[in-house]
Amino acid sequence: MDEAVNNYDHSQTLDIPIEQLTGVEDQMPSKGIRSLPEMADYIKNFHNDNLFDFDKRRKPYIEIVDKELQFIDQLLDDQIINSFIAPDGYSPAHRDVQPYQLF
Repeated sequence: MDEAVNNYDHSQTLDIPIEQLTGVEDQMPSKGIRSLPEMADYIKNFHNDNLFDFDKRRKPYIEIVDKELQFIDQLLDDQIINSFIAPDGYSPAHRDVQPYQLF
């Protein structure tokens, strides 16, 4: 593994679709699951609708002390997670615990 990583040419560009790169080009998502392009569009539109992104200002959370967990937390978008798992009629301003905290 170290040899492959050390000898990899990071300056090269990859001109292949993300589906082929991740090995899912021949797979169709189950009903109710978005494809990668649909998910990318959803995220793009989700963030275009927000005037301010207050969530990013709160990160990193001081409660997360483990470096690996901090890295994973930076990969996750709490607002997107909330949009998927929050029940209909959810009002974040009236909650002490947000859905992403239960994820």
